[in-house]
Amino acid sequence: MGKTRIEDSPFNKLIGQWETEGRILETPENPETEIKGKDIYSPILDGFFILHKADVEIGKEKSQTYEIIGPDQSGNQAKMQHYNNSGASGIMLGRLKGDSYSINGEKLRFKGRFDHNNNTLNGMWQQLTDKKEWRDFIEIKLIKIKS
Repeated sequence: MGKTRIEDSPFNKLIGQWETEGRILETPENPETEIKGKDIYSPILDGFFILHKADVEIGKEKSQTYEIIGPDQSGNQAKMQHYNNSGASGIMLGRLKGDSYSINGEKLRFKGRFDHNNNTLNGMWQQLTDKKEWRDFIEIKLIKIKS
């Protein structure tokens, strides 16, 4: 990773506390499931990285994730390493340009958009199926409650 500080990167708009709401979309195998909780994005390590802590309920299940976001030298792209309370971990690549935010992983991807004040992020996670087709998976909305 490069030496771009978060304050000089588009990823700076993530910094703060967010209320998170959304839903896992219904499939033939599973009913629609509500998501509700908080996401906190904090600059760490002299402002070169972001620590993202997600604490949400998915239906009646508690889900916690820690993620380190490290922008590259351009500042528009970041490596994202995550770990959760189910023992899963992985690496994704995030891009933030203007109001558009995308995250790409091996079997998950996200496309979202910030509102004009950067206080709301709406987006859709997609999942790669066994048939190698992308399908809408999670509809999500984050509302900034504290910068």
